[in-house]
Amino acid sequence: MEPRRANPPRLFAFSTVDFFDALPLVLGSYLTFGAVHRRVQLLLGRLRGADAEAFRVYPHRFLADALAGAGPAASGARIVHAPRSGSLGPFPPSWAKCGWFFARPERLGEARDLLLAGAPQEAARRCGDEDPRLRIHLFTWSVCLRIWAHQLDAAEAMAHALAETLDDPAPARRLLAWVEARRAESLPGAAGADAAARALAHLDLLGPSLHATPAWSALPAHLTLLRRSWTRWEWVLFDARRRIEAAAARHPESPFVHRARGHLAAARGDVVQAADHLARALYHGRGEAPFAAAILSLEGIDAVRPLLASEARARLSEDPKIDTVEDGVLQSEAPQRDPTP
Repeated sequence: MEPRRANPPRLFAFSTVDFFDALPLVLGSYLTFGAVHRRVQLLLGRLRGADAEAFRVYPHRFLADALAGAGPAASGARIVHAPRSGSLGPFPPSWAKCGWFFARPERLGEARDLLLAGAPQEAARRCGDEDPRLRIHLFTWSVCLRIWAHQLDAAEAMAHALAETLDDPAPARRLLAWVEARRAESLPGAAGADAAARALAHLDLLGPSLHATPAWSALPAHLTLLRRSWTRWEWVLFDARRRIEAAAARHPESPFVHRARGHLAAARGDVVQAADHLARALYHGRGEAPFAAAILSLEGIDAVRPLLASEARARLSEDPKIDTVEDGVLQSEAPQRDPTP
């Protein structure tokens, strides 16, 4: 009689059935750990400066500069005084000497007066068959004034009125996106996130033309990061990275791309990586104040990058202060406040 053979040793502790029974628990634990880890990052980001005003408010002067152009010739005294915003700073120098500020623009003077009086629909009708480029310039100037005066409802009405006078909706969409971006930066919580979503919808309709200039190209990434929340954090991470890379493909050394990368790193609570990206933004942005302010908004920056913090403070101290009207006051002389229809 042959001796009984011993059972071969088991190489695995679980049978196939046991493995598939445990798989959902393992995957669930892994996903839960990842979700908790990302939300810890989100909390650290808030504690380490990612919600500071220097990150929350985009460098809007550069958006305005990209839309500036030759306005009309004008004569007479300067009758419109540009506002200075507490959060946006002085009115953009690229627009500050525009002919629309003076008493007698060579063309569209009546439409300019109506815009200043808060009658955009009538102003659009008075434009008639005027050169579309000049109409766009006038309405863009007027929207820019209202944004700096924080009169966003008036700015939105002007953008809608411009849309009615043009065959191409792109210029009005760009202005509407700009207005909604300022709303997103100004409003807290869900209201701000909704405004950012509306701005992104307008910008996405612009297509490749959005990326023609570096500042506008990186604006969608900024707006996406304004939408971060406990429930949307994974989507915001994915969408922000996608939009940053889209801007970097067109403008690889743009300071606005480096700023967006720094903001994303700060939102994840990584001060060291954020400082590295913002150092590049400061360099490529030629030391402009918005990039320096973002560096100094990082908690603990003096400990991790003391030389960078010192340089940012020096850049801010050199930033020229332009004496203009403060905080939302839009002024014009009597003829422009109450024009004759």
